[in-house]
Amino acid sequence: MNINRADKIVSIEDTPEGWREFAEFLAGKPKLPPKVFNEIWKVYWESETWKDRALKVKERDNFLCQECGTSKDLQVHHLTYERRWCERLEDLLTLCEPCHGGRSNGNGNGLIHIRLG
Repeated sequence: MNINRADKIVSIEDTPEGWREFAEFLAGKPKLPPKVFNEIWKVYWESETWKDRALKVKERDNFLCQECGTSKDLQVHHLTYERRWCERLEDLLTLCEPCHGGRSNGNGNGLIHIRLG
């Protein structure tokens, strides 16, 4: 992870280790403003790391919603946010969009750049 303090940009390697390092970096910081947090969350959802993790969860759950059993409109639900950015597979659950809604009411070079301010 690289930090450009002048521009307030953090470059994260889109790997599980890169996101884990980012989580450790955030652990010692004050809570992020909602706008910044939401932007980081959106980038994470679109990352290869998250896509790979979500696929592993869906495979583990046989591509079925774990509440109603459908195989349509599947999403991955966080059971806990304790390990946000570096979730364990047991932190996640496959749900369809309706069940999930009821439950929870890069740039090509392998780095993700996030402006922190």
